Amino acid sequence: MQKNAGKKSDKQNLSGMFLSGRMTGQPGYEDLDYIIYDEYEEAEIVLIPIEADEESLKISKVFDFSFSKEIGIIDAVMSVCEQVGQFTVSVLVAAAITLWNMIKRPAVFMGKRLIVPFFKFIRIKIVHSVRKRIPKDTKELQKDIYKAVVRIKKASKMGFRSSVEELIKHLRMSFVKYRRIWIGAFNVAFPAVCILILFATLNNYSDMAFALKVNYNGQDIGYVENEDVYNRAKESAIKRLSTGAAGEEANVNPPKYEIELLALNKLSDSKTISEEIIKNTDGNYINACGIYIDGEFVCAVKSEADAINVFDQILEPHRKKADKNATVAFVEEITYVQSLYPDTEEIIWDAKKLQDKITSTKSDAVYYTVENGDTLSGIASKHGLYTSELLSFNPKVKSETIHVGDKLVVSTQVNYIRVKVMKTEKRKVDIAYETETKETNTLYKGTSKTVQKGQNGVERITEMVTYIDGVKTYATTLSTEIVKQPVTEIIHKGTKEVVQNSGGGYYGGGYGNYLPGNGNSSYTGGKLRWPTSQAYSISSYYGWRTLYGRSDFHGGVDIVRPGGNSAGLPVLAAAGGTVVSYTTYGSYGYSIVIDHGNGLRTRYAHMIPGSVSVRVGSRVSSGQQIGKIGRSGNVTGYHLHFEVIKNGARVNPLPYIR
Repeated sequence: MQKNAGKKSDKQNLSGMFLSGRMTGQPGYEDLDYIIYDEYEEAEIVLIPIEADEESLKISKVFDFSFSKEIGIIDAVMSVCEQVGQFTVSVLVAAAITLWNMIKRPAVFMGKRLIVPFFKFIRIKIVHSVRKRIPKDTKELQKDIYKAVVRIKKASKMGFRSSVEELIKHLRMSFVKYRRIWIGAFNVAFPAVCILILFATLNNYSDMAFALKVNYNGQDIGYVENEDVYNRAKESAIKRLSTGAAGEEANVNPPKYEIELLALNKLSDSKTISEEIIKNTDGNYINACGIYIDGEFVCAVKSEADAINVFDQILEPHRKKADKNATVAFVEEITYVQSLYPDTEEIIWDAKKLQDKITSTKSDAVYYTVENGDTLSGIASKHGLYTSELLSFNPKVKSETIHVGDKLVVSTQVNYIRVKVMKTEKRKVDIAYETETKETNTLYKGTSKTVQKGQNGVERITEMVTYIDGVKTYATTLSTEIVKQPVTEIIHKGTKEVVQNSGGGYYGGGYGNYLPGNGNSSYTGGKLRWPTSQAYSISSYYGWRTLYGRSDFHGGVDIVRPGGNSAGLPVLAAAGGTVVSYTTYGSYGYSIVIDHGNGLRTRYAHMIPGSVSVRVGSRVSSGQQIGKIGRSGNVTGYHLHFEVIKNGARVNPLPYIR
């Protein structure tokens, strides 16, 4: 009790000394280095010797109150922030962004589970700390503030000076009487203010960078990130300044650089710098609309609207003819660039001169892709050419050598700018049928029979077709749909063997008649091919038969189309050889004999008069057409009589045909 009473007495003595110091010149609070009053130690005063800095002394002179040197921390923080360079800040920001992208998901999870509760805990501690530092006499402070406001209002009626003097008076009394409250508030607010200043400084420097200030011909024309930006601008400016000059390149003076720290949004791109270079270059330049076709400069027109109107006039006729869903545009890329250009006749054109230029022609090859059914004459007619002209454009092409998919040159001149029309089209194409061959022992080897005729299917194709200046250039398939399925052609191929007896004769044609002495030679020149196209049935086989009521020997086989209608079908050479006989009369009618060598010959009889395309002495190849099936000579209907003659004797043809 005595100890506490002593402390309380000391406190009262000290307070009295302070008050008396203000009135009598004795030492006051400014003579104490620092005072901390702990409300939980009711009467204890702790003195901490700290030297007051000049800033504190200045404040003390105004308010008659001495602050701690702790206020110097602001100056220290500001000094550090000002020394942080852009490089360090950029690295820190980039690292922070990268780190945040890596830990974003776990950070959100940890934030909900750990960080949010942690900040709640900190907030509680801060509130408790503030409450602990703020004295219990805050209510008295509120009353004094209310009284001060009333007195200041009254003083304001006497003039502004009176209100200021009253305000200073109450502030000085407040700092003296409620020193503990002000110190507690300062200890809480000061770190918060420092943190805000730090964040503001970092935010300000994060949007800044070191850049080059470009000075050209004595004028500051902008800021660039590095010299490459200026070099690109310089090249663009030289190209534009040199446009229209006869082989001369414009002269651009070298720039001067200065390094400055500025906001990133103040940097200029190469296009802006290029404009500034042109603007500050000696010469006569005007603002106009430049016309570029596929990146190449053509001219400049004073009015962009006039330039656009010239090009629209070319597109308009094609738009009227095209479907509503068609797309009409130029093949070439047309670009309009509003900028500064040399004011010369070579560069600045009027609309009429521009129109004359873009409606002219230029040398360039125009190609056409050969489609199914195309012929050279048809392609030439489609493009307004003679066949001879088309062949002159394509010297390596002959009428027999064009194929679907080939590209032919149909013109060597095209419009200066070309118009393309893209639209959707549908077309039908045939689907080729497949052929299925089945072996059967009901037919002899070398013979076959079509039991199901093949039929092509139909497919509908939807395409995006591109026409360039009215010529179909290429198409892209969008979808396909089968309208009609193809029908497979089924052919029966004979496997039945021709039986040879010990005497060298043959049983032929299923008739059971025996022909002695005509099968004693063996052909070694290889199998013969079937001597017709589209006719695969045998109406009369080799051997004895009954004809007109009497027995008759048939020296060959009669070949017809299944179901009839054999007239005019092609007759083909069964093997290569030389024509040795050609007759137009007698029982054979129009017929020829071909010698294949090695003692083997073949005869083709009853052909259509005038259809025989070879003569005696002609060399023929295997499969070559030599005539057409007819009914000349001694016949009852259209068919081909085919014989094989070995060493002068007629033999059964079937063993020789593959």
